[in-house]
Amino acid sequence: MVLTYMFTVPKLIDSGVLHQRFPLENGQVRRKFYFTKFWHDGVLALPAEIRVGLTHKPSVRAVLEALVDDYVSGRPRAELVRPKGSGMDPPFQRMWAPGQAVVEMRTNATRTFGFFRGENEFVAVVLATTEDLKKRPDEPDSSGQKARYAQQAQRVEALIGRMDSKEVDLRDVEQLVTDC
Repeated sequence: MVLTYMFTVPKLIDSGVLHQRFPLENGQVRRKFYFTKFWHDGVLALPAEIRVGLTHKPSVRAVLEALVDDYVSGRPRAELVRPKGSGMDPPFQRMWAPGQAVVEMRTNATRTFGFFRGENEFVAVVLATTEDLKKRPDEPDSSGQKARYAQQAQRVEALIGRMDSKEVDLRDVEQLVTDC
């Protein structure tokens, strides 16, 4: 008999693999956002400042941080997307058919790949820039883009494969991000 150790979010937090994100302004946590070191390292690698002429516009990192902060603080779902929020429409999207566990959290310039643990509980595993994922001029078709998205999905699926099945919620993301 082979015993397999199944991970849970609390066990991963206790071991330091996952961390919980709290609102930047010390506001109340209305939704939970957990992240791995891989995701956090990806955030730190994003440009922190963008200058356009004499003015500054929000950087890629600032936009992503704003979306996460808005999510955690419970901003209404409709306000997570532009023009009021920082996310793409929809801000959360399953990569493929609804039965798939991998979910993208989307800004214009980034994709966070992760999964929902349950209602209003998102686990961010890895971050990629949209530019790195999209078709490159030297690729005649979209097969390269599909491969890059699949590579990110595999990273999430590797973690999910070790998770207790009760820790992964496969419901429609529209049901998983509620107005708090």
